[in-house]
Amino acid sequence: MRIIRTSEDANYIELLKKGEVHVVAFAEEGFSHFKALAEFSLGFTIQQAVAFCKRVNDADETGTLFPRGKLTAMPKRFFRDERWDDDGFRRCLRDAFVANRDHCKSNQLVFQFSCVQLHLDNLFEKVKEMAEQEFSDSGIEQITVHFSD
Repeated sequence: MRIIRTSEDANYIELLKKGEVHVVAFAEEGFSHFKALAEFSLGFTIQQAVAFCKRVNDADETGTLFPRGKLTAMPKRFFRDERWDDDGFRRCLRDAFVANRDHCKSNQLVFQFSCVQLHLDNLFEKVKEMAEQEFSDSGIEQITVHFSD
């Protein structure tokens, strides 16, 4: 499994439309990658995408739009709160990996965290650690983690 950390811009709209990639982003109700991908790749209205983000954040649980698309949202608090919650992040991150393994079954997993300004090293290390230790045999060939370092 190859794990890449990058700050390069990337557009996953067409790959997501074709089901060739599973994208995980934060459930930001404002201008966000998750909302844009839900709208332009999967045909969600802005109101539907905002409502989904609200449900994810209110429940403090990861949510996946599968089978409509391979798009997953994690609670936004992990990139908004100054205080790091390791247990909470690991729980929600694990749910994203499980969604890929059990439902999306994508060999390319993308964490679109380019809106994040806090906890960059923690986020990347936790993704890498969980991928290598718990999901190394789940069929993922490449994980790309996008930040705007």
